Amino acid sequence: MRFIYESAELAASLFDGAGAALFLTAALGRKERFQGGMFYPVCLVFVGMLGVLPFLSDNSVAQIAVILTLELVFSMLFLKKGIGSKLFFAACYDMILLLTNFFVIYGLALLLRVDLDMLYKEGTALRALAIVLHKALLACVLVFLAMAREREQFEYQEWLTAFFLYAGILAVGSVLADITKAGHLDAGEEAQLIGIAIGLLAVGIAVSICIYKLNKQIYYRTENKILNMRIEGEKDTLGRIGEMYEDSQILRHDLKRYLTVALGMLYEGEVGQAIEYLEEVTESRFGQTQIYLTNSSAVNSVLNGRVELCRKNGISYEAKITGAVPERGQAEVSMILSNLIDNAVEAEMKEEEEKRRIEVGLSGYKGMFMIRVENYIGESVLKKNPELLTDKKDGERHGVGIKSVRKMVRELDGTYLCGETGHTFFITILLPEE
Repeated sequence: MRFIYESAELAASLFDGAGAALFLTAALGRKERFQGGMFYPVCLVFVGMLGVLPFLSDNSVAQIAVILTLELVFSMLFLKKGIGSKLFFAACYDMILLLTNFFVIYGLALLLRVDLDMLYKEGTALRALAIVLHKALLACVLVFLAMAREREQFEYQEWLTAFFLYAGILAVGSVLADITKAGHLDAGEEAQLIGIAIGLLAVGIAVSICIYKLNKQIYYRTENKILNMRIEGEKDTLGRIGEMYEDSQILRHDLKRYLTVALGMLYEGEVGQAIEYLEEVTESRFGQTQIYLTNSSAVNSVLNGRVELCRKNGISYEAKITGAVPERGQAEVSMILSNLIDNAVEAEMKEEEEKRRIEVGLSGYKGMFMIRVENYIGESVLKKNPELLTDKKDGERHGVGIKSVRKMVRELDGTYLCGETGHTFFITILLPEE
């Protein structure tokens, strides 16, 4: 049993060292010359030193000094950023260690009504269980920090999953500690309970890794979809420009014939007929083909893709562009616009054809980028459905995609606002440009 307890202490120290290496590397980043595989053996050496050297002395002050020195040496030699950042993040990790250990030790002491000395005394089952629970909680915190660092890739469900997973581990570990405390178990049974606790920790870490990997895959699939959308947007814009060029060539070819016919009518004194003829030709053949261009091909695709849709459905459609789309979140902006305009089209299909209209505005002002989509409404939407919840009537008109829009706006740290003025329903979205 003594060997098991000593192994648990050593494994705990190595676990803390590995956590320090991961935390500091994630926070500070590797130096360029250590981007290859050489960095991993260095990390292993650092973890081994951090797991063994501090505990060669029984003096707690000396232990803390050795830990801080090793962390700083590792950061200075292999990681980026200045000395201030390195000191700050090293202190942050050590504070996380202290707080998680404090929470576990005092939590178990209160829950099991045992003295703190029993939880700190090496070579006991309670000490081994306290170590396992502390490392479980530490792993939980590190996973949460990793998820927070890339928060746009994660949903609250994953946070809750990890939270309840580790809460369950802590609860089961407490029960096992309570059973051990009863004193009815022999050394073999205590070893089995420790094995169960370690197994629970391993399961928790494995599940956390699976959650993280799964979300990474979802993130990469989303990125792939966004890239495909951009490519399709560029192809669509180029296609529309090509069509306009071909139309201009045809019109240029036919222009002489139209003018010849009109001149003939004027020579014959048929001024009224000439005017009617020119008006007819102007409306049917020289109608303006609108094309909208921004600095984002994905946004161009959305804006220009709705021109023909609105024309076919008798909807007056206009986009006013007075600002550049922020580099950050261009794909999200295109999806927001797509949802809002499609919702507006659905709403206008319920109105009388002569009143149908949609106006889109994209503008920048004082570090903010504004998206505004307006459409005509015959009666108030917000009075009947202020939250724009889905139902069989108003939900079909304004509910589709609204949840998705709000979610993307939150992810971009933006502001969402909807309202009505007279017979106009509008949604305004403000996004930070940086």
